[in-house]
Amino acid sequence: MTPSLNYGGEELSTINIARELMARGHKVAYMSSGGPIEKFLRRYSIRFVKANINGRGPVGIVRGAAEIYRFLKKEPASIIHAQTPWPALMSRFAVTLSKQKIPVIWHDRGIRRRNYPYMARLANLFFDFVITNSDDEKKLLLACGLSPAKVRRIHNGLNIPDHEKKSSGIRLKLGIDPDAFLVGAIGRMVKEKGFDWLIKAAAELEAAGFGRKVNYLLVGDGPLKAKLQKMAFDMKLGKKIFFAGFTDDVSGIMKDLDVLAVPSEFEPFGNVVLEGMYAGVPVVASKVGGIKEIISDGQDGLLIEPRDPSAIAKAIQMLMSNKELKGKIAEGGRQKVISYFNIKRVINEIEDVYYKITRSI
Repeated sequence: MTPSLNYGGEELSTINIARELMARGHKVAYMSSGGPIEKFLRRYSIRFVKANINGRGPVGIVRGAAEIYRFLKKEPASIIHAQTPWPALMSRFAVTLSKQKIPVIWHDRGIRRRNYPYMARLANLFFDFVITNSDDEKKLLLACGLSPAKVRRIHNGLNIPDHEKKSSGIRLKLGIDPDAFLVGAIGRMVKEKGFDWLIKAAAELEAAGFGRKVNYLLVGDGPLKAKLQKMAFDMKLGKKIFFAGFTDDVSGIMKDLDVLAVPSEFEPFGNVVLEGMYAGVPVVASKVGGIKEIISDGQDGLLIEPRDPSAIAKAIQMLMSNKELKGKIAEGGRQKVISYFNIKRVINEIEDVYYKITRSI
């Protein structure tokens, strides 16, 4: 379950989980209120059960629980794997009402910091198990009282064949110099993604005389897009920074970059980091959340302190001037994704959780 089917790491990661479970012979139904990436469910022949489970508050939770209950009365499930706490809570009420013994898993992919104490208590009372996508998330929940016996960290992974893409041709489309050193950032244009820090780093590189052959590609959309565009214009970087808007060809875009910048202020995991690493693009990323668990600094990426444009600028400059380091990091990142951050390892661990909780309930 996911509350909606919008473009985002939570939803796309869940689709990958469903695909791999199906490939292993499991019967899977994806329940959601719907959204633009329903098309991926059709593409991969994943059964879609549309249900109004994106509500919050007493009315939304009761309504969602009723919809889940109606489904369970017709088709008893073996496991409910909810990607956010609210559908998990709805599921617990629906399962209790149906008088069935169905374990409910909450897969924690990041919540608001102030909510950890409440969610830890909620999980202890109502959920059979919790999966976190990083040790950082697990530690936060444990510190707030979550039972250690009810939680396991399982890092996300890529469905690798999906990322065997060719160049998107974005340089030609936007008129970016084919010889320019292209730094990209990809994601929702919201405060926690830190796009503004990359723009400030670009201004520092320009002022220091290193910006002559550097261009920047910001890919995505969101409430801060207009503000970021104005910021680039005010800093006289209008001819250096290109706003590409939203695309679902992230893998193709990666092929056009020399560096991927992930200047996040907050990041429970960071799927885009994996995508850059697998594409062979050196990643410069903030030392926050799950990113710290993905990148080994200097081996398969460069870690910087968050909210530090000078650190971003220094890392970009280092990769521009040191081809050996750039190549080493690119290859190290790609090999790490192939060997560890892949969907097959993820499903091995998820299946282990499934078997454990179904035996114990």
